[in-house]
Amino acid sequence: MALYGLITIAHQNASMHIPFRTKYIRSIQERWNEPKRFALQNLVERGIIPLYIQDGGVSTEEIASWGWSTTFPYIKLPISRQAKKRAYFDFVVPHPQRKEALDFVRLLTRKGHEFGFSVTRIDPFTSTVRGGFGKSNPPYKGKRFPFSVGAESRLEILLPFLPDKLLVQAHEERIHQLQYYFKGLDTRHIPLLHHSLTSIIRVEAGNWGYVELDVFVYGCAQDAGMQNEWDTNRAWEAANRELERCGLPTELI
Repeated sequence: MALYGLITIAHQNASMHIPFRTKYIRSIQERWNEPKRFALQNLVERGIIPLYIQDGGVSTEEIASWGWSTTFPYIKLPISRQAKKRAYFDFVVPHPQRKEALDFVRLLTRKGHEFGFSVTRIDPFTSTVRGGFGKSNPPYKGKRFPFSVGAESRLEILLPFLPDKLLVQAHEERIHQLQYYFKGLDTRHIPLLHHSLTSIIRVEAGNWGYVELDVFVYGCAQDAGMQNEWDTNRAWEAANRELERCGLPTELI
């Protein structure tokens, strides 16, 4: 219970005091407190831990700000990037051998006809990692299905006219183990995950459209009968008790 409380507090407070790598934490935290993004918190309440999410669509952002140069004209213009992204969502299900967890995975592949799926099951007791893919809807792969393409320029007005280049290649059928998402590649900071049978699941869209995959995943969790066993308030209280027991301030997170 305390683990889910600590995760909830960290995401709600946008804290970096959590062992997941910064890139992945931020993708969850940026959406956690949005009024309509209720699904992420509800997934945690059902024991499903979000690892990384990308919504897809087209966006423009500044990736480098103004700066000074040692050569004329002694100033560097900011660099903007316009990118197309394919939505995908990585999450971990502890103890996937439970009936409701098995039903949940079956529902994902049955209901998500337009999505691709991959599952990595990690057994710490036998030190085995086993990957699997939906037979009817495997992960998208090939040059036509990167996770992100786009263009970069110091003149934002030119971006729509520039050719796209590869920004993020798709993972395709590559199997990521749990430590891939952790700082220092060390899962021992969360013993529940380090010592438990877990499944890492990726759901991915096959086009550039905007889609909130956490909502789809949450709907499948509900239909599979996964109960609200880690209620936010009770998990929060358990987390604070654990911090106090360890002599740590509850404001740490």
